[in-house]
Amino acid sequence: GRHLSLHSVLDVAVAAGADIELRRLTLSNHGDRTRTLSLTSYTELVLGPASDDDAHPAYSKMFVQTEWDAPNGMLLATRRRRSENQAEIWAAQALQVEGHSAGTTQTHETDRARFLGRGRSLRDAQAMQPGAALSNSVGCVLDPVFSLRHEFNLAPGASIRLLLWTRVADSEEGVTAISEQLHNPAAAERLFAEAAQHAEAQLHLHDMDAATLARFDHWMAGLLCSDPQQQAPPDQRLHGAGGAPTLWAVGISGDRPIALLCLHEAAELSQVDELLRAQRWWRDQQLAIDVVLLNRLEGTAADALQQQLDSRANAQKDVLKEDSAAPRAELFCLRESSLAAGLRDGLFTVARLVLDSSAPDAAAAPTPAAPAIPAAIHASVAPQARPDMGELEFGHDYGGFCEGGRAYRIELDRARATPAPWVNVIANPDFGFMVSAEGGGYTWSQNSQKNPLTPWPNDPVSDTPQEVIYLRDEDNGVVWSATAAPIQVADARYTTTHGKGWSRFENDAHGIELVLTQCVPMADTVKLSH
Repeated sequence: GRHLSLHSVLDVAVAAGADIELRRLTLSNHGDRTRTLSLTSYTELVLGPASDDDAHPAYSKMFVQTEWDAPNGMLLATRRRRSENQAEIWAAQALQVEGHSAGTTQTHETDRARFLGRGRSLRDAQAMQPGAALSNSVGCVLDPVFSLRHEFNLAPGASIRLLLWTRVADSEEGVTAISEQLHNPAAAERLFAEAAQHAEAQLHLHDMDAATLARFDHWMAGLLCSDPQQQAPPDQRLHGAGGAPTLWAVGISGDRPIALLCLHEAAELSQVDELLRAQRWWRDQQLAIDVVLLNRLEGTAADALQQQLDSRANAQKDVLKEDSAAPRAELFCLRESSLAAGLRDGLFTVARLVLDSSAPDAAAAPTPAAPAIPAAIHASVAPQARPDMGELEFGHDYGGFCEGGRAYRIELDRARATPAPWVNVIANPDFGFMVSAEGGGYTWSQNSQKNPLTPWPNDPVSDTPQEVIYLRDEDNGVVWSATAAPIQVADARYTTTHGKGWSRFENDAHGIELVLTQCVPMADTVKLSH
């Protein structure tokens, strides 16, 4: 049980009225031996408008520059302005042991590609492998992060507190002012005390107790992370089609998470008041949540309930308009009897939080069994021999041209990934997809930028695939993928060949030889994977 002898507690505070965040990690050694530990932080940087980062993250990151403040053990970053009209923004981060002077951090990293490693993610980052060190890189790193590492010994029965300070400001002098807190032993305790007082004042302002706060936080988790237990039942969600555009007929944009409350009687108006209070609370926390109240009554009872809902809605809308600096959030009161079936089904499909007293408990719904694989499938696919590529032209460590220069063959190795995603763009005038040697990429219709059908993270480091074909051995349950990503088998051979209008992936994982060919027909809007 020695590996269970460490106990950790993480506290997070944000200074009221200042752009400072402090994370305090307390580690206690309950074991009988001294432990040698290292703590590594990791923060990806944007330092710009969220819309720019969403539209083209790889381009947006190119303008962030980092530097190291050695005397204070602090990383600095700023966005290089493209014009005088752009606002100046700086960020700083420092890691220290509470009670010790600043500048004790041993190593740092600001290059995301070096921290993660090509083809890797935070789950298996290169910098977190045994014996790996941070490179202390700074400057124009193209894909910036803040990463700080501190190594220390923790004796039996001892505890240590590590403080991770983060500050943003509109000037370098503004962010470096955080050094005053780093050299002040009482600064951390004072910040946590002020944050606690501010939180208590906010709860008092909204007349909330601990139970109410816990309930609102539970709902918020579902709104932010799409918890199936808080959504409509799976069979009900299957009826929806068309996504957010189906809601435009009643003015709902679908751009923000939706909380849907279904009302069956006037006695449920107390639930309306609680959900509207939650919307105000979330908005004060800078979270924009749209609320939809669905009147499911009929006849005169529906008319009476609708009047009360409209009255509450008007009062709520006045409150939401008061603070123009807060994020926009909207409220809609709908009568189910006046909704088209497609719009109603779309609402239940899109809503991330559904509160309905008449709905069955989603948690009790049985998990659907995996479909049986027909025996005919096993017998109908004949082994396919690997095509003879012949000698590669202009070959190197990663591959070379083949088939008389009409295709390019890439040999993949977990220990030697290609320097960047090597992709093939396959398209006709109306439809297409892009695929990398590891299987990353996405599919679009009409316009590759404005109308993607599947997500594209545009991440040249991890190149995480969004379209995956999985295989599973039904005898032993082993799962792998048809391409090298996301599941690359250690002892398997992987070969990718990009041709004009097609890409072929070959591997021999788990004793199964696989050849996957993908293409788009000359005219049809369909992606074929054979």
